[in-house]
Amino acid sequence: MIQITDLRKTFSGQDGRAVAALDGLSLTINKGDLAVLMGPNGSGKTTLLRILDGQLLPDAGRIVWGNSAASLPVSRLKVSVAHVPQDPSALAFPEMTLAEHLLWEELNGRMPRFWRRGITARRLEKYRMLLESYGVPALAEALPRPLNTLSAGWRQIFLVLVSAMRSELSRDRDASFDLLLLDEPTSALDAENSRLCLELIKRLHGEGRTIVLATHDPEVALSLRARICILRSGRLVADIPAAELREDTLPRIRALIAGLEATL
Repeated sequence: MIQITDLRKTFSGQDGRAVAALDGLSLTINKGDLAVLMGPNGSGKTTLLRILDGQLLPDAGRIVWGNSAASLPVSRLKVSVAHVPQDPSALAFPEMTLAEHLLWEELNGRMPRFWRRGITARRLEKYRMLLESYGVPALAEALPRPLNTLSAGWRQIFLVLVSAMRSELSRDRDASFDLLLLDEPTSALDAENSRLCLELIKRLHGEGRTIVLATHDPEVALSLRARICILRSGRLVADIPAAELREDTLPRIRALIAGLEATL
């Protein structure tokens, strides 16, 4: 369980004034939850994901992971977090090939002395079979290509897949993540690839993974049968359980978010 209490984060705006990205946010995410964050631009969705990933420290507030209180970077806790950002080009290794990314994951981030010699024919076949087992033969064919030569949409799908395959790739069979964070995972995808991406997310959730996903599209939440947490100005203003989410509730959700945008 993740218990977030009175979380606050302020940035300096272009005019030098303080801008509150999170303003007393309180939220509970249970183990195995699939929670979708929605809200107007600037509502704090990405800031929350970056704090949960350990990229940012909150100014105030409290995060409790199980029985461990965290006011420290998440990376210093015994918590494994996989984060796929909205812009995959922001990742540290865009020029590494897909095969090298998978090798990096297999070796748990340890750089061998002869890096490129690690991409053996046996490993390539293993990676190809894994990707094909997830229904993405196009990515299996692209294993020799650098990540930044793929479209933004395919980069998103590949990075979700890397998270999905972590325990299958690693020598440590318990290397799967405790929490998967996804920032607008379908925003750059066409209809078919969006469907594929959502199917991957469903598969991960079905395996018992805890997932927090930010999106502007309530159809994504409906497709995933997910809980919706609506933010405005860094606060939680609505929490809609998955059981209450139906096709006829989408207009109400859209109207609520439009109303929140109009009052900014």
